[in-house]
Amino acid sequence: MIRLTTLALALALTGCSGQTKPTNVCMQPSDRLEAMQGCDATVWTINEPDPVKSVALQASLPGPVVLWPGHRRDWATSVANFPTLIAEAAKHPGKFPWVTVYDEPGWCVDRLCYWAEEDLVLQGVALAHAHGIKTLITVMPYIILDPRFKLKNINAFDGIAIDVYPSVRPTAVDFGTCKWSDNHTANLFYCSAQKLRALGYTGLIGYMPQGFGVKSDTHAHRMAYLTEQRYVMDNARAMGADAAMVFGCHLGARELAEEIDLVQLCGTQYESLVTP
Repeated sequence: MIRLTTLALALALTGCSGQTKPTNVCMQPSDRLEAMQGCDATVWTINEPDPVKSVALQASLPGPVVLWPGHRRDWATSVANFPTLIAEAAKHPGKFPWVTVYDEPGWCVDRLCYWAEEDLVLQGVALAHAHGIKTLITVMPYIILDPRFKLKNINAFDGIAIDVYPSVRPTAVDFGTCKWSDNHTANLFYCSAQKLRALGYTGLIGYMPQGFGVKSDTHAHRMAYLTEQRYVMDNARAMGADAAMVFGCHLGARELAEEIDLVQLCGTQYESLVTP
């Protein structure tokens, strides 16, 4: 499943302190721009393969922008374009405070796997930092909570976003003694955040709820997991989230073609359950 590799710009970007809600990052679909309200920052999952054009288009968005390097399925192209992408972004001081550098290390389609690209990603991190741009990755809770989870330099990443999708539960999780409540989705996020801190992580933590549904959902099933998720969205700050961004509320043609089982929930009766 396509996962957006992004984290919010959080407190350092908004200048807020003592906030009760995480910073809100709005995600634009790959092939169009939707009218969105209350955005502290934006990420546009644009399909433009030319890094110069991509940066120019992303720079046209209002407010701070999380630089999008390309889809994970276009990994080779994204790697080749990354130096140019960063150099172009640096020509827009303050516009791109962050860049996404990888989507879901340790996950290969339908299973846990070795992260073979870690050293290459760390080279990209160093390049971004040299240009004054912070870096972030997205990690699934099933990866973080696996006892084998380990990064060579966890604090190389200024932000780690935890994408917790209640309709996607690929593996069983052993929470040990960690528990927020009887809400399984809440425990997935909270215990993942707690483990990151226990591993010595000092950067920002993002929460990524799902804004999509699955075509095979019954109304009752969808309402059940979205209601469970809504509780987490409303309490994410207390659980350790500095920032939040909903994935899949608006889906582009590419996402829908690659993920044929998904439906976007913005514009439906479920929209209020998946928007901040």
